[in-house]
Amino acid sequence: MNGSISPQATPEKVMDEMTSMVEVARSIIPAPHLRPINSFTSEAGLNCTQGDERASRTTTSTTGEHGIELKDDTEDENSPIPEVAAVVPNTDDPLTPCMMFRFWVMGLVSILALSFVNQFSFNPGPFNVKEHVLITVMANCGAGTALAVDIIVIQRVFYKQDFGFIANLFLIITTQLVGYGMAGILRRYLVYPASMIWPSNLVTVALFNTLHTHEELQQGQWTRQKFFVIFLIASFCYYWILAYIFPAATALTLLCYIDPKNVKLSQLTGPQGLGIGVVSLDWNTITSFLGSPLITSYWAQVNIMMGFVLFAWIMVPVAYYSDIWDAKKYPILTSRLFTVDGYNYNTLSILTPEKTLDNDMYAAYGPLRIATFFAIW
Repeated sequence: MNGSISPQATPEKVMDEMTSMVEVARSIIPAPHLRPINSFTSEAGLNCTQGDERASRTTTSTTGEHGIELKDDTEDENSPIPEVAAVVPNTDDPLTPCMMFRFWVMGLVSILALSFVNQFSFNPGPFNVKEHVLITVMANCGAGTALAVDIIVIQRVFYKQDFGFIANLFLIITTQLVGYGMAGILRRYLVYPASMIWPSNLVTVALFNTLHTHEELQQGQWTRQKFFVIFLIASFCYYWILAYIFPAATALTLLCYIDPKNVKLSQLTGPQGLGIGVVSLDWNTITSFLGSPLITSYWAQVNIMMGFVLFAWIMVPVAYYSDIWDAKKYPILTSRLFTVDGYNYNTLSILTPEKTLDNDMYAAYGPLRIATFFAIW
């Protein structure tokens, strides 16, 4: 077909050629309301897509919330990692509203009160996944603490310094903006490529898809929302019992119970020691340091566990009971600072009035000492 219609053609031939031209156009030019995730609009208003020509790609179709056929390019946009491809959809329905009144109210309330409400009556239409994601992002921003707060707390508690509200505020804002700026600069390399994987986000994405994907239930089956609410209530009751009724279950020192008065056994197996053989029934305790084991890859968990056992359960006891660096003068595990005689180290005594190091006072007071665990770790 050369793109023109012969003047001698019959009406039937004209209709056939026009139909063929439309089909070719549909296969090359995307509909204006459909776009793949990696498409963008240029300054001239043209729809541009990264990668090869659209006609040369293998495509599949899904249906969005508004009945729109959403095409995804399986060759270029699907993640090569099966776990990511199975959880994260690579399609977008741009007609789904998200910057709605309900989002702003619920998001701001979540930030201020750290509470979450599943519905809000002032907004038309069903509660959709985009609103849910944005509200969760805002709630997480309010629930977390800026790392710069640690600087302010350390200055106040350990060095008795207070630079005032304005200086502290600008310190926090500056560090936050630097972080967000770096995230914005690097997102084209760390976020946009389909091959990049962020395991901690897969759980959240899977939850959103589970709660907002249409499901066909058999008689007697629970809806996903019902299961989620029941599990949420059960988790609350379980954590409440561990926190207030049976807090010992957060760290069961089974080996320490063999001889509670044995100092060495307490140092090795006790909750204030190295914790060898400790069993915890509290999920918060399990995930407090390295995060959820359900997220981290198996090979990473094994690598971390081997390193921890080598340093914490083998090298630290050997160094401590060998009395390397006069280790027995200090507890085997503590974050406190000590003098060479084993007393608490007064950091203020070696500082000038301007809070800088006084070398003469430091030489007279002596060097500081730390516990064996942190000396090796």
